[in-house]
Amino acid sequence: MHKAIQKRASPVLLSYSWQHRLVEPKKRKDEFSKMAHSKIRTMPQPKYSNYFVNMFAYLHGQLSHVEPTFCILDVNGVGYHLSISVNTFNEIKSGINQKIKLFVSPIIREDTFDLYGFFDRAEKNMFLHLISVSGVGPSTARIVLSTYQADEIAMAIRTENISMLKSIKGIGPKAAQRLIIDLKEKMSKIDLDNTGPVDSSNNVKKQALDALQALGFSKGPAEKALVKVAQENNEELTTEKLIKHALKIL
Repeated sequence: MHKAIQKRASPVLLSYSWQHRLVEPKKRKDEFSKMAHSKIRTMPQPKYSNYFVNMFAYLHGQLSHVEPTFCILDVNGVGYHLSISVNTFNEIKSGINQKIKLFVSPIIREDTFDLYGFFDRAEKNMFLHLISVSGVGPSTARIVLSTYQADEIAMAIRTENISMLKSIKGIGPKAAQRLIIDLKEKMSKIDLDNTGPVDSSNNVKKQALDALQALGFSKGPAEKALVKVAQENNEELTTEKLIKHALKIL
């Protein structure tokens, strides 16, 4: 009986069966590994995460330590390490143990969470514009802001002053061209000079435009509506009235 069973069993099938059991799981594992790695490689990897950019607007606290490249701001017993530019350092260096306010921008990477501090909103806005350009990281942007003021950088980009941009450490000819190509139109539309008194009418218009965009209106039509409202009304309108008049046009 035992001999009969052995005779019926095919050596080829037995060999295939054992080979299948031993090799197939490894083969499937290898295929799964290749598939997983290919998916990881093809997944978009953002250079810098913007998830928390709007979470931090500014920090107000006691300046406990400051150096040309960073400062420590004590906010309710929590010390925040902020990377700063030389321009910000010059503005706050005399304020040790005093209450100050710094605008902040978080930079999130895979292995770090850095906070950058700025003396005014103009410097912060310029920083965000600079790091939006391919090839310009936070460290390079800080060097740019340590070399020139925000309004000087904006003017250099507007006037396509490549020689001035190239003179900044970390900015070569190609990077200078990218800054001009990517930011020239933006620099011509924004007002970076907010270190002095803010024009109340411009501030009201900006708030109204932001509100209309938040309501779902495109920037172009919203701007045209606000211009039309301003032309039809000689008196200075509040943000609320400006929005209401614009909504009647849109």
